[in-house]
Amino acid sequence: MRECCLVPMSVCKCLRAPANPSFTMPVLKLLSDSGSVRTQGKDRDPGLPKMLVIRNYFGSPSPASGPALHIQTGDIIELICADIHSPWWQGKILSTKEVGFFPSDAVKPCPCVPKPVDYSSQPWFAGPMERLQAEAELINRVNSTYLVRHRSREYTEYAISIKYNNDVKHIKILTKEGSFYIAENKKFRSIVELIEYYKHHSLREGFRSLDTTLQFPYRETENAAMHRFNRSGGNMFTPKVIGVAIARYDFSSRDTRELSLQEGDVVKIYTKSGANGWWRGEVNGRVGWFPSTYVEECEE
Repeated sequence: MRECCLVPMSVCKCLRAPANPSFTMPVLKLLSDSGSVRTQGKDRDPGLPKMLVIRNYFGSPSPASGPALHIQTGDIIELICADIHSPWWQGKILSTKEVGFFPSDAVKPCPCVPKPVDYSSQPWFAGPMERLQAEAELINRVNSTYLVRHRSREYTEYAISIKYNNDVKHIKILTKEGSFYIAENKKFRSIVELIEYYKHHSLREGFRSLDTTLQFPYRETENAAMHRFNRSGGNMFTPKVIGVAIARYDFSSRDTRELSLQEGDVVKIYTKSGANGWWRGEVNGRVGWFPSTYVEECEE
């Protein structure tokens, strides 16, 4: 049997085994001869057992014991209370801290080394790739083109490489308790969720000097996106620039339609037709609306 991350716990006392167990799940290793949870000293807190979700559960059927915990395949759950005879267990999703009840057959013991997820169908995934190779792949692409790669031979570690301001930057994707993140204050259940979020939110949330979104997946840019570019007459990524301005003040966008500015930014102006003095333009590959009073237009 594969070694798992289940360890003795000293918090919950309701994980019980049957008198003559035929169920051989590794959770039984947590039990003493009396059927209660075995502890290993008062000062030791090895943590609660972790379970991996193997099928989705969104609240139907409803548990009788308490509120349902909506779970998705791949979530990591920390067990709070479980009885091998019961079809319902209580736990907490590590990435969201939500607590509730879920079907006991929707999870399995969490392996110590999770099997790598296959992202090969994603247009942003590059597989195993060194930093220098990623830089060579992106340096001649349009700004804000990005890829996600395995960090060398570490198939469970990932990094984002993105072209920004005519240079290539690298961001390590961190993992903790089943969640993925690049900024400590924003965690995600999966790398796909992380990428989707930063398609619409600036990386500046975690890296002040990196004010761009993930705009162009490197494989899509090379294939589908470039095909659309050619069909559009070459204007897909290069709308007509009607002027250039310099940002006089910092401006923080309030949603994905707006363009954040830093004092001194060079702004390409695409249109001045917005309501109440708002213009649309681009800074370092980011496109959006900004207040015209925050910039000074350059004379031709």
